[in-house]
Amino acid sequence: MNHPLPPSFNDYLKMDIEAVRENAPQTFIYAASGTRRAAVLAGMPSSGDEYAWWSKAKLFQCVELIFQHGVKHLCVPLLEPGQFRETTTDYQEHIWRW
Repeated sequence: MNHPLPPSFNDYLKMDIEAVRENAPQTFIYAASGTRRAAVLAGMPSSGDEYAWWSKAKLFQCVELIFQHGVKHLCVPLLEPGQFRETTTDYQEHIWRW
């Protein structure tokens, strides 16, 4: 049984939104990364409650965008074991508290 290959990333970038929705995978895995770097570049501390709320808002913006583009099911890993070995000051404590 031959299945056509899905569009490439560059193909998706050239499509209008309706074509993207028609070709979007039904299930998608999204793992956010770089949020602490992004926070620092936005001028805020990369730990603490302010960071947690800012990061959550950014995650929800991405999730909303993914669903707007036709994905029906989304898997979002929130924590991975390496984060509990993090050496950034107070980061482990914040993870456990959050």
